[in-house]
Amino acid sequence: MEVHAAFDMKRLRGIYWLGLVAAIALAGCRKDDEIKVYRVAKGEPSPQAAAPVDPHAGMNMPPPGAAAPQAPEKQVPPPPAASKSVGTVPEGWQPGGGSSMRRASFKVSGEGGAMADVSLIILSGPAGGAVANINRWRGQLGLKPIETKDLEREVEMLETKCGQAMVADITGIAPGVDPKSDGRMLAAIIERGGATWFFKMRGNAEVVGKEKQRFLDWVKSVEPAEVESR
Repeated sequence: MEVHAAFDMKRLRGIYWLGLVAAIALAGCRKDDEIKVYRVAKGEPSPQAAAPVDPHAGMNMPPPGAAAPQAPEKQVPPPPAASKSVGTVPEGWQPGGGSSMRRASFKVSGEGGAMADVSLIILSGPAGGAVANINRWRGQLGLKPIETKDLEREVEMLETKCGQAMVADITGIAPGVDPKSDGRMLAAIIERGGATWFFKMRGNAEVVGKEKQRFLDWVKSVEPAEVESR
């Protein structure tokens, strides 16, 4: 009897230790199986793309209803000492400000605060082409676009010292725009030396109308060397 009792005690101890080891192993498995949650920092939001800028807009005015701008061509930077005054400047035209890309810049004043802005800007390549530019300007002045077949009746040709110019005379005004500073635009476009020259006058319709001939005379007076050799 004593032998059987001793044997039973050994069996019980073995079962106890076996159960303890199994319990420890099971607990370890459960610990490893726990779901772990990690916080992942969100990436910084992407900055919005900068709104396209019209590289040869007349004045800094975004009129309502403006047509979507064309992709700007690469601007031809002016020489360090480029002048804001070239050609034979008409009497009454005052030096103007604006972008540093301007080769020439003037302002013209009329009665009652009316005004117009004059500029010469040069862009490399075709700069989008005549029709695309004219349609963008028409959109800024609240007008519908034209088709390529209509271009001939919308422009006149002008011989200048810088080459033949295509001159557009556009009259119109978008809703909400101040007529004292907008309403008509003259643009002379010249393709020269792999670049496009834009002579522009934009502003009050009456002022631009009175200055049209003097604007054209100024365009014809500009010597290429005045701009290209500086």
